[in-house]
Amino acid sequence: MPSKFRAEGQKSWPPYVSCGLKAPGAPGQRIGDITTLNASMTNRRTMPRIRVVQTKPTQVKINVTILNELGLHARPAMAFVDLAHQFESDIRVSKGAHQVDGKSIMHMITLAATQGTELVIEADGPDALEATARLQSLVDNQFEE
Repeated sequence: MPSKFRAEGQKSWPPYVSCGLKAPGAPGQRIGDITTLNASMTNRRTMPRIRVVQTKPTQVKINVTILNELGLHARPAMAFVDLAHQFESDIRVSKGAHQVDGKSIMHMITLAATQGTELVIEADGPDALEATARLQSLVDNQFEE
């Protein structure tokens, strides 16, 4: 009894099955969201080569304390967000269990960080070290107010 993926009398599996695809049909035919492959497409020499440049971006986590008298109000929060936008890394800021996007002014204001509040700044990306260093400097200099 022939398989539903093999025609009767066919000795080997079609090329698209050997590639892991289970879509019956003529090579190159579009079936749903899968396009079947022909034999030349399964040849290892014609497959594209992928070069991994970096497997995992740099991750940096630092603790800072809000020192300025008025805390993290709109002006310092905007200075923080403006500086965070200069970096490619994802910036997250936490106060206890509350974590926000460090590149969003609305999120930063919801932290309600008063003077003496400890925050955790996390950066995840290729320039994470520089981002956290400059953000820490901004906080330590009381947002230059």
